[in-house]
Parts: sequence; structure tokens; C-alpha cells
Amino acid sequence: MFRENIHLFRGISIIFVVFSHCYNLGVCLFGENDNSIATTFRMSISGSSSFFVFISGFLFLSIYKANQEYKQFIYKKIKFVYLPFLIFISLDLVYLIFRIILSFISNNSKYIYYWDRILNFDFYSTYFNGNSFITFGILWYIPFIMIVYLLSPIFLFYSQCKFKIKISILLISFLVSFMIFRSGQANTLLLFHNLIYFLPFYLLGIVFYQIEDKIYLNVGSFHLLALFLVSLILGMINFTFSNILMKTYDLMMIQKILLCLVFIVILRISKNEFPLLHTLADFSFGIYFVHPIVLLLVEQFIKYLHIAYKSDIFLVYFFMSTFVLISSLVISMSIRKLLGAGSKYFIGI
Repeated sequence: MFRENIHLFRGISIIFVVFSHCYNLGVCLFGENDNSIATTFRMSISGSSSFFVFISGFLFLSIYKANQEYKQFIYKKIKFVYLPFLIFISLDLVYLIFRIILSFISNNSKYIYYWDRILNFDFYSTYFNGNSFITFGILWYIPFIMIVYLLSPIFLFYSQCKFKIKISILLISFLVSFMIFRSGQANTLLLFHNLIYFLPFYLLGIVFYQIEDKIYLNVGSFHLLALFLVSLILGMINFTFSNILMKTYDLMMIQKILLCLVFIVILRISKNEFPLLHTLADFSFGIYFVHPIVLLLVEQFIKYLHIAYKSDIFLVYFFMSTFVLISSLVISMSIRKLLGAGSKYFIGI
């Protein structure tokens, strides 16, 4: 069943994801702005992949049951999630082969260098962990979520447990994630580490799907405002006491959980149509795949022009981030228009 608020939340999530990858893009050095407001802002939008994990958990039951059987469910995920990933992650290999051919034709000595990189190409790390120099490792989320999909029978069992048992498991997973933190690296061990870290977001999505009507009836504007203010306070606390807290407890995990609840409830009770969010949500998967390429092109363009200007002010950051977001949207829409339904195999939509 289509959920308007969840769909719009997908649009918000992709904005957060793209913006969190543009801190030090091109002429922008916003990532080095140590102002308390700037730092709190970065902390608030970083780690927003957790939003997509929550959304996946929320939609799990309706999508899984719609496919009627596990094999059909996994087959569709491979076709429309993992296949586009394989295409984009293979750009590393395509690039190296192209450079070998170009170097061979031009009799360039770099031929040996690129040939050596092909011979030592780490297929396992690239295709299983999402390590990629072209996509900056940003596509790590796809191998991660594919493992989550493979574990669907376990999550189906969880959804059928008694409410008290579900909440107990959810709270335990929260406590574990609160102390282990998310891993920023991409290897097999840390891939499973992230599986444990993001587990409470997925479980929360499942639970929220089952009790959403009760939540909407009991949560008012005051509660939403309080949750939002608490999320901001957590970001400020995390910044102020970063040396003490950041290495011990993951306050930003709690912040992201609060923001999940705030956004989906606000979007449920709001009467606005949010046309731009609708469009971003429609093409969010395509934007996710395309935006690392846009990031790369922007970086290369700035280097090509030999632009030395750098700024850590918010307006420069906002302009660069918006440019990447809109460019990724336009490219995704163009691919969709060009390939029609076949675009699902390339950008997932």
C-alpha cells in the first residue's frame, strides 16, 4: 500500500544523503567550518542512510507479502537494486580498461601502470563491499541492504512476535548500536558491523508500520516540536563534548531515530503537497546511483579550470550541494525518459 508520508520522507532522505557528501566539494570547504552551528548542522544531516534503512523496514511487510514468496522477493531485489549497483560499481573497471587502450594507442608509458591495476583489481572488495574510486565508496549501502533482504525470513518472524518481545529486542538492538557506532570503512567484517548498527532502524520501521495509526492518534504538534528540539540539543551536546561523548556513546543514532519519527508524522498530518519532494522521492534511487558520478565530474571540472578559490561559508556549500542534487535529478529523469521501464535495470527506477 502506498504511503504518502513515507514516500515524501524518501525525498527528504535523498536530500540529506547528497548534502552530506558535499562538505568539501570543489570550491567548498564547509567540512572544515568549526563554527558550532555549522558543526551541529553537519552532525544532523550526516549518517542519514539510517533514514533509508528505516523506510526499508517500514515497507518490508507490505513489499515482502506482495511478492508472496522469498525467492520472488529476492529475485526482484537483485534485478532492481543489485544490478544497477553492479553497473555503477563496474565503472572503475571500465575506466581502467579505457585508460589501457588509450595508453596503448598513444604509446604512453602509463600503459604498464594501468595494466598492473587491472591485474591487481580487487573484485571481491569492489563488488561485495562497494569499494570504488569513481563512486567514492558511496554505494556501500547496496551490498549492506542486500544482506538485510537476504535475512527477510528472520524479520518476518520478528514481525509476528508478541509486541512486548518485539519492543524488548528493539531496545536491546538500540543499546548495542548506541555503543558500537557505525563503521565508516568498507570491508566484509565491517559490513556485518554496520548490519548490527543499523538493525534498530530496520526493526523500528517494522514496528512503526504495525502501530502507526496509534502513534498518529497520540502524537501532537507539541510532541513533534519537543522531539525536534531534543534532536538539535543532542547535536549541540555531541559537538560541545565531542572528545568525551563521541568516542563512547553514539548520540547521533538517537538523533536520527527522533528525526525519523518527526519527519514521517509531520508529513502524515501536513496538508501541503510538496511537489519537489514528490519528484525527488520518485527519482531518489536514481539520484543515489548518479550523484557520485556528478561529484566526480564537479571535482574534475574545478581542477581543469585551476580554480584556487576555497570557502567554508554555508552559501557556497548550499549552492554546490543543490547543484549536485538537481543535476543528479535531471540525469536520472533523462535516463528514465530515454530507456522507459528499462531504466530500472540501470538506475533502479
